[in-house]
Amino acid sequence: MISRYTYSAPEALGELHFWCDDTHLRALALAGQRGFVEPRTKDLSMTLGDATARPIEQTVRRWLDSYVEGGIPDALPPIRLFGSPFQLEVWSRLVDIPYGTVTTYGTIAEDIARARGIPRMAAQAIGGAIHHNPVTIILPCHRIIGKDGGMVGYVGGLHLKRALLDIENI
Repeated sequence: MISRYTYSAPEALGELHFWCDDTHLRALALAGQRGFVEPRTKDLSMTLGDATARPIEQTVRRWLDSYVEGGIPDALPPIRLFGSPFQLEVWSRLVDIPYGTVTTYGTIAEDIARARGIPRMAAQAIGGAIHHNPVTIILPCHRIIGKDGGMVGYVGGLHLKRALLDIENI
């Protein structure tokens, strides 16, 4: 069973929603996030102090608390991702982007092309996979910028991308 939780982030980010099964985070979205497909859920409203809260919910809340307070969270919560093989390959690259740094769609495309032994890959293909990232913030797609260093695309809007980069002092 997948359960839905709400997290009240600082005003600049607004409300976040996340979905967990018994052992893994399945999705994390900003309120009103474009293109987000909500997993099947049974709505629950629990707080961190609730004795019936499952450990995975507490783990995700602790990670988010650390992040929004400007800290570098410890280990990622356990995450279960579902997507195409290409999406999974791209999403796995997101966790390699260090806190407080940015990279480009083109750099990720070059890395994947090199790993596959092919001459090149389109940065737009990377953007397409990142657009469907089901675990925003934790899989830090906000750390991806355009090749000219400009702020480009973010499913929550550029104002939220800027707010996330501000948290990381980028």
